[in-house]
Amino acid sequence: MNLRGTGRIVAGVVAVIVLLSGCGSGEEILDSTPGTSAPTTTSTSTSTVAGEPGPDCTDAAASAGTGVEMMLVGDCVDGWVAAMDADYAAECTECESVLLLRAEEGQWRVAHNCNQYAPLLEGICAEVTPSPDWPVSVATDPGYPSPEVACEIWDANTWEENLEETDCDA
Repeated sequence: MNLRGTGRIVAGVVAVIVLLSGCGSGEEILDSTPGTSAPTTTSTSTSTVAGEPGPDCTDAAASAGTGVEMMLVGDCVDGWVAAMDADYAAECTECESVLLLRAEEGQWRVAHNCNQYAPLLEGICAEVTPSPDWPVSVATDPGYPSPEVACEIWDANTWEENLEETDCDA
């Protein structure tokens, strides 16, 4: 099996539309740099994990964390986002897989390779293994997002035919 193909996706026009819509929580982060009298706030586009600032919700941040050029295909929610490998997306016209990225130690890491047409439920995705032709950085604790987060970041979870299984709202 070609491992390069197992971890790559295509999003075509849908990805462009999603990317143009932007993502991120836009939350404010306190900056208490030593030597300053009071914390100042700066507005950033970040995702959060357990109340801590996460990596920026940008293609560049996902690419830096994973080590492979990435394109986000949705919003970052509580340290999770769906993405695709940009090189493979250019080669593939009807791919079914999407990468699930997890924020880990302030970086995006690949947690799983999932079928974008199936609901995102614990245990249904394949863990990702880097290879010489695809040296991606993977999460040390891939885990799965909570059901509530999965409803927000995974389109198939809110499709009519999957609502009973996912318990999401349409």
